[in-house]
Amino acid sequence: MPVPRYRRIALRGLVAAVVAALLNAALVPVARTLAIAPGFEPIAYPPVVFLTVLGVLAGTAVFAAVTRLSTTPGAHFTQLAMVALALSVVPDVLLLFADENATVTGVLVLVLMHVVAALVAVRVLVRGVGPQH
Repeated sequence: MPVPRYRRIALRGLVAAVVAALLNAALVPVARTLAIAPGFEPIAYPPVVFLTVLGVLAGTAVFAAVTRLSTTPGAHFTQLAMVALALSVVPDVLLLFADENATVTGVLVLVLMHVVAALVAVRVLVRGVGPQH
């Protein structure tokens, strides 16, 4: 028996969340080893893993809605994800003014983590939903 569409989306969302969290978690020791931003708390396992999973699961919910509302869900979700990605880095940039331990390089690592999560989520979620145009 085929798996219902929303269940497939949920499973893909879980896979995307785990993969993105693992990839972003792998960046934490690299940033620490290179002493990119000593004492910069956002580059630590708990916030990185939690916020990555939260973001990807939120994206999964948006994707489920888009598949219901759009005739080209892959393309529409990709566009929405890019807008969300652009907006998601604003708080990271603001950390440069709010956190004395923030460095430009540290913030760029956080931005890279956002990009990783977005790329994984888009790739895993839109796979198999048809044309991207």
